[in-house]
Amino acid sequence: MASLERRLRQLETHADTSSRREDEAAIGGEVMRRLTDEELERYERALDRALEEGFAEEDRPILERVERLYEEMSCEFAGAQA
Repeated sequence: MASLERRLRQLETHADTSSRREDEAAIGGEVMRRLTDEELERYERALDRALEEGFAEEDRPILERVERLYEEMSCEFAGAQA
């Protein structure tokens, strides 16, 4: 019986993790769809620069825009799931 309960907990944990990953992927996809082509280019440059030398001050506006979109999408997604 204990092994069955343990297995059920493992399955629940796996399901929660899988669901969260799917939610995060959906939110990320929606964020990318809402960015303009110019914003996507700026974001890509900022990420490339960050890999080599870290984010620059000039990257702040696009990073803040992406962060706001992630917050908005997370709230919308949570509201749709409720």
